[in-house]
Amino acid sequence: MTTPEEDYSTAERLISRLEQLDRQRAPLHARYGAFGTFEHERKNVLAACRDSVRLAAESRLSNDTIDDLARKAPEYQAFISNAYTERTKLSLIDAERMALGHRIENLKAYTYAAARLARLT
Repeated sequence: MTTPEEDYSTAERLISRLEQLDRQRAPLHARYGAFGTFEHERKNVLAACRDSVRLAAESRLSNDTIDDLARKAPEYQAFISNAYTERTKLSLIDAERMALGHRIENLKAYTYAAARLARLT
């Protein structure tokens, strides 16, 4: 059985880690979360790639061809690859936050039960 001081120390560590995760999550959520900026940024990168394809073309290309070539451009591929990596990181942060939340709730319940038990003895 742990002492109240150990429980408090454990809770402080868990809450501190949760705060760290929240600070890491904030910019990722602002970009990829609901109403985030990702779609706007993606469309801007794609438009810039389309412009590059149009300028580099020696003959007139259809809009579908320009779109296909723009999506294959290294800049766009790098942007999408980076988004994939960051979204994965956001998901892992969310999973760890959820697990920490459960651990904190369990610790609160354990502490409450221990306090109730202490009053009975």
